[in-house]
Amino acid sequence: MIVYQQSTFFSRKQRKKQLTGMNRRRRHEIQLCSEFHLMLLAFSQAHNFFISCEINKQATPAENAIDFPITSK
Repeated sequence: MIVYQQSTFFSRKQRKKQLTGMNRRRRHEIQLCSEFHLMLLAFSQAHNFFISCEINKQATPAENAIDFPITSK
């Protein structure tokens, strides 16, 4: 005869409630992770923009784009 502990068995209702809670928590975790990922992406883009501005400030006139003067005939 096999003896099982009572705590290992859940009714269908209890199991469904547990899974529903887990699914809600999982959805919330995914949402938080995606929001955090978007914030990191925005920070990375802002950082890259700032660095490119700093590089452009330090560039010599010869390294900058050439401005062609408008000549009138």
